[in-house]
Amino acid sequence: VISSNIVTSFLSKNKENLSINKTLNYYKKYKNCILIIIRDELVKNNLNNKKESSLRNYGIGAQILRSLNIRKMILISKSKKNIIGLDGFGIKIVKQEFIK
Repeated sequence: VISSNIVTSFLSKNKENLSINKTLNYYKKYKNCILIIIRDELVKNNLNNKKESSLRNYGIGAQILRSLNIRKMILISKSKKNIIGLDGFGIKIVKQEFIK
């Protein structure tokens, strides 16, 4: 559970708060949704390769989704993503939607 105070605090400190606000507004059309924020710089400090960093982020996100018992999902992003390996976590992307 995320307190709205925590989200407000995060948004006020984040350089990309406009992008996150757009995302949160987009989510309003759904009854249920999950937003996972992974602080990529923490992962990048341990990995030299950007591709490895992205794969690691997907793996971390997939583990979080699996622990929340998410099996099917709509992926919402700024651009088309070709994500492989989620089947290994029992997760299927049934649709992709794009935020403009």
